[in-house]
Amino acid sequence: MIFRKVALERLSSPEQLDQLLQVTDPKGWMALGALGAVLLSSLAWGVWGSIPTEATGEGILQRGVSNLESPGAGQIEEVLVRVGDFVHKGQAVAQIRQDELQRQIVDTQAKLDDLRNDLRERQRYSQEQERLRARDLEQERDNLELSIRTLETDIDLLSRRLDDQQDLLKDGLVTKQTVVATQQELSDKNQQLKAKSLELNGLESKRLESTQQLAQELETRERALRDVESQSRELQAKLRESRQIVSPYDGRVLERLVDRGAVISPGTPILRLEEMTEDLVAILFVPASAGKQARPGMLVRVSP
Repeated sequence: MIFRKVALERLSSPEQLDQLLQVTDPKGWMALGALGAVLLSSLAWGVWGSIPTEATGEGILQRGVSNLESPGAGQIEEVLVRVGDFVHKGQAVAQIRQDELQRQIVDTQAKLDDLRNDLRERQRYSQEQERLRARDLEQERDNLELSIRTLETDIDLLSRRLDDQQDLLKDGLVTKQTVVATQQELSDKNQQLKAKSLELNGLESKRLESTQQLAQELETRERALRDVESQSRELQAKLRESRQIVSPYDGRVLERLVDRGAVISPGTPILRLEEMTEDLVAILFVPASAGKQARPGMLVRVSP
C-alpha cells in the first residue's frame, strides 16, 4: 500500500508540537481591519459629526439700522425731521434747549462787559497818570537843575573865599577858626550837590518804574479779559455742539423716538435711522425649537 508523505508524517508525530499553529489567514486579518475602521469611523462621527437640519421662517431684508443718540442732556426744543425723510451726514435732525449752558454764557458775557469797561477805565486812568507823572517829573527836574546851579555857584564862591582866607591866615588877618568854618560850609555844599545830582539821575528810573507799574496793572486786566474771552468761546462752541444733534451718516428716518418737550440725558435715543449703504441685514423669525439650535456662522438661504 502506498501512503502520502504528509500522512506518514502525521502518523509518526500526531501532536506536531514542533510546528506553529495558524489561527487565521491574511484574509481574516483584512476583514478584521476593515471592521475596526468602520467602528472607529462610527465613533468619530458620533462625537464630531452632525446631521444638517433645516428650519423655515419669515423675515425682512433691510440696510443697517441704528439709533441716533443725544450727545448731551437737556430738553428737546424741536425735531427737524419726520419719518421717511432722508438725512445727510452732518445734517441737524433735532435741537436741544441748554438752559444751564445759556445761563453760563449770559453770565460770562456780563463778566466780559465788566472787564472791558474796567480795562477802558484803567487805560484812561493810566494815560492820565502818565501825563501827570510826566508833568511832576518835569517840574521836579527843573527844581533840581535850579538847585544844582545854585549849589555850583555857592561852591564857586566858597572856593574863592577859602583861597582868600587861607592867604589872609598866613598874614594873620583871619583866625583859623574862620577858615575851618568856610571849609565845612564848602564840604556841605559839595555833599548837597552830589545828592541833588544823584536825585536828578534817578528821575528817569522813577519814570520807568511808574510806567512799568501801570503797564503791569493793564497786563493783569488784559490777561483776565483774555481768559474770560477764551471761556466764552469754549461755552459757545459747546452750545453749538450740544444744542444740535446731527446725523453721523446718510440714512432714512424709520422712527422718531422722542417728541418736542422731552427731557433727555446723554445717550438717549432720538431717532431710528436706516443707513444708506449697499450692505443688507436680514432680520429672521424662526420657530423656538430651531432658534435654540441657531449658532453664529450658520448658513442661511434667503429667497424673496
